[in-house]
Amino acid sequence: MYFYSSLVAVYIFAFGGGLAIYRGISRMLDPRLPENVGWNYGILAVAAAFEFYSWRVAYRELRSRKDPDESVFDEIVGSKDPTIFTVFLEDSAGLIGTVLAFLGIFLGATFHNPYLDPVASILIGTLLAAGLTLVFSTRECRPRSALPPRVLCPLLPGRIRSREDSLRLPPASA
Repeated sequence: MYFYSSLVAVYIFAFGGGLAIYRGISRMLDPRLPENVGWNYGILAVAAAFEFYSWRVAYRELRSRKDPDESVFDEIVGSKDPTIFTVFLEDSAGLIGTVLAFLGIFLGATFHNPYLDPVASILIGTLLAAGLTLVFSTRECRPRSALPPRVLCPLLPGRIRSREDSLRLPPASA
């Protein structure tokens, strides 16, 4: 049902995270101080402004859908509709990544350390990989959420009594 939202999440989080980690590692092997720092700051400021606007819209929508006694994190993990929280998570990762990129460039230029920018890139990639993990920890994106209670009841005796209970499964243990 929400195949395309999940597909976009994979593209943004997995490929973006993988590319950021790859670029960070390749820059660690060939370190250079950041160039054109002013342009970098300007581009990061514009990116942060657009990300913040999109994040604010997604956050308001997410808050309007959650129960009053539920946290935003509970709504993300328990939501059946991944479209809103996928945008919210992507924008959250974008904002945090923008701050990390700014810090990597700023600290690298300030301390004349060519390794701080690549470290920031690796941290951004790790952040995106963590976002992908959170997207797939939600009910709708897990393969087992599609199983009907008659199939799940024998697998988890005493836990599932109805269709609603099958939608509130605990996270799979490793």
